Amino acid sequence: MNLVPNRECGECTVCCNVLMIDEPELQKLPGVMCPNCKAGAGCQIYKSRPASCRGFYCGWRVMPELGDELRPDRSGIIIRVMRDHIPPGLNPVGLNFLLFDRTDVIGPGLADYLCRLVTNGVAVFLSIRGPDGYSDGGVLLNGHLAPAIESGDKNVAVGILRAALAALSKNKFEPAVFKHKSAAQSG
Repeated sequence: MNLVPNRECGECTVCCNVLMIDEPELQKLPGVMCPNCKAGAGCQIYKSRPASCRGFYCGWRVMPELGDELRPDRSGIIIRVMRDHIPPGLNPVGLNFLLFDRTDVIGPGLADYLCRLVTNGVAVFLSIRGPDGYSDGGVLLNGHLAPAIESGDKNVAVGILRAALAALSKNKFEPAVFKHKSAAQSG
């Protein structure tokens, strides 16, 4: 994966908090700060961090078209590259836009960008974070955004996205469950 030159995480530690990690060497629930992360200082085991952390980069780090305002700690959105659960007929790599901090980010600019991705055959998922320790709720947007794309009306797209967020907020979030045994459990 190619990183955008001169783009660093800086003070952003969103992935250390918002995302679930389920690896034998490190397990943490979504919405719970990783025990190895210190506010303002980042990962305390950076050089020996688990492979799942070493190999993860949010969309902002790998997508040069995204501006600095879309760094996760500034935007309230973490974009994850997805290779699983992609419907047939779409590009094999999709994007999940996880709104974790606020839902007021849906506007014409984001709606237009998501519509362009869908038009280009990218599977686009919109998710919201569940309560701490619970799984996210999400929806594949491709079919839902079709009317907005056909009409070319950004306001239709904004309405569809806001309706999707409203529906997601009523989701019955499930407790996150670890699938792997931790190193502590194995020993």
